[in-house]
Amino acid sequence: MRNLTEICRPSTIEEALTLLARPTPRTAILAGGTELVGQADPSVEAVVDLSRLGLDAIHLDSDALHIGAMATLDDIARSEHAQAFAGSHLARAAHAATSSLLRRQATLGGSIITRQAAEVLALLLALGAQVVVHSPRAATVRLADFLPQPPNGAWLLTDVVVPRRSALGVSIYSVRRTPSDAPLVTVASALTVTSGTAQYVGIGLAGVGLGAMPLVRAEAVLRGQALSNRLIEAAVEAAVAETPAITDHHASAQYRAHVTGVLLRRALADSWRAALEPS
Repeated sequence: MRNLTEICRPSTIEEALTLLARPTPRTAILAGGTELVGQADPSVEAVVDLSRLGLDAIHLDSDALHIGAMATLDDIARSEHAQAFAGSHLARAAHAATSSLLRRQATLGGSIITRQAAEVLALLLALGAQVVVHSPRAATVRLADFLPQPPNGAWLLTDVVVPRRSALGVSIYSVRRTPSDAPLVTVASALTVTSGTAQYVGIGLAGVGLGAMPLVRAEAVLRGQALSNRLIEAAVEAAVAETPAITDHHASAQYRAHVTGVLLRRALADSWRAALEPS
């Protein structure tokens, strides 16, 4: 970042938004810095450091798990509240997302905006997470709606809210080239089951080259239906059909679609069993 001339440290969200809305100098957000510093974009002339805004809190109440956007992946992995939520899957996903060094720097908000930390994003999508975005007024939107189309102009993601659901079965599977690589494909599923019928259904897909998205067609196949192996196969077929057809140097589109189906079949079976187990 050889052309950097300003480092601004606002103490309020309103001040941060004012700085980000300036037409010049070209200004970027500094959260954990892993992406911004790594890219070393020469066009960035100023950064807005969010460290003084108090956005790193994590707490659990009767309705949801609340995670500040500046909480690091390591904060989430170590948080008693995250470990007590949804079978500790989110805490474990944060721990597995990257190396210990980067885990202590990478923030949840930055991971969402840059589409990094595939396991975390897939789980958040499966769990029906929402994000609080200020632009300038605060609005709460589904993560599934935010990811494909963030707001225009100056905005700031400040919080992630993950609803609590009783008797929730959660599962996640990933495929990597090596244990240290980012996942080529990650699939997460979350189910609640009443009298053998799927009530809440959430399925998240993420991975290298894929970004992150909910598998809405597969969710629709399951929702409100009596679960069976045949129904799971129908959901897998829908998931394969809606997996983005992306071929790059990491993997072919055919491979990604096939692995998505294999992982979803396993995840749904696990989620189904977990949802039926007595708490």
